[in-house]
Amino acid sequence: MRNQDHEYTKIENVRLLDTPDDDYAPPDRVMPKISFSVRINGFLMGGAAILFFMPFIPLMIKNSQASAVSVSLVLTFFSGAFSSLLFGSVIGLVALFPSSYTGGVMSGCGIAGIIASILRIITKVAMPSTKDNEKTSFLYFFLGGGVLLLCFVAYQILLRLAFTRHCMRNYNNTKNGSINGVESKREVSIKVLLRKVWREAFVVFIVFFTTLSLFPGVTGLVQTINSSLGNDWFQIIFVLSFMIGDYIGRTAPKWIILFTPNNLWIPAVLRLVFFPLFAFCVKPLLFRNIYLYFFIMFVFALTNGYCGTLAMMFGPTKADDHEKEVTGIVMSFFLNFGNFGIPF
Repeated sequence: MRNQDHEYTKIENVRLLDTPDDDYAPPDRVMPKISFSVRINGFLMGGAAILFFMPFIPLMIKNSQASAVSVSLVLTFFSGAFSSLLFGSVIGLVALFPSSYTGGVMSGCGIAGIIASILRIITKVAMPSTKDNEKTSFLYFFLGGGVLLLCFVAYQILLRLAFTRHCMRNYNNTKNGSINGVESKREVSIKVLLRKVWREAFVVFIVFFTTLSLFPGVTGLVQTINSSLGNDWFQIIFVLSFMIGDYIGRTAPKWIILFTPNNLWIPAVLRLVFFPLFAFCVKPLLFRNIYLYFFIMFVFALTNGYCGTLAMMFGPTKADDHEKEVTGIVMSFFLNFGNFGIPF
């Protein structure tokens, strides 16, 4: 599949050189009701504004802690909603590209987790005491908002790339077909689409449902046994091991694909074995080896990233060209649906 994507990319780049610019349909017209640019730019800027504002809430509402908590919860809700909708829009956009680009987006999510863990380690070392918690929170929120602003700039650059413009134009041409020379809009049926991608949708749901049911709730209960790390540092490094394994799993499909769309459900379902495995790390405590804890966590993360990324890559390949954007959104819906998990 990687070779096919590589060949596709080369062919598309050659075709792009022969295509006049006046045939280009701007990204804002890809989705008539709410364009990619409006959605992605809006969610990025909205999320950044919330992150920059959040640490000032306790300073602005000093007289009522309940009011400050209420405002924080409301903003957290909107931040989560923006994040979910942004991810769906990005997956819908990247579905218009060759499938390897979906893998790139999933890998990027893995890198974000590693960066967050490294920042946690840095702040733990630099400001370990409780009195510095306020400074730490400011640092976290400002860094998060800054990253979203950088993403906003990067998205503007992406829209101006020749290959992006070509993929947008190609999508417009397939979305708006023609009958006897008369242009007509091709409708996308969700029911028909689900018949094509139900396996991939199920896989991405069960993968992230399993992961978010256990991480970080149950995994956060795992404690060190006779270790010099201490529980605080153990949990920080434990989470970092998950992020590293997850990133490796998300990146691995770029080089090796072990499963097909028809049998990817097998490793996804087998991941349910992590429920008893992590339970035995907590209560009843059957596993007492710290290295075994890290091994279980690493395999757990590796399979999460690998199976989830393959499912997200396979989904759009099952759909026709004019269905790819909706396919990406449907796949992101099942991913987010799986993210609810069950907080054991």
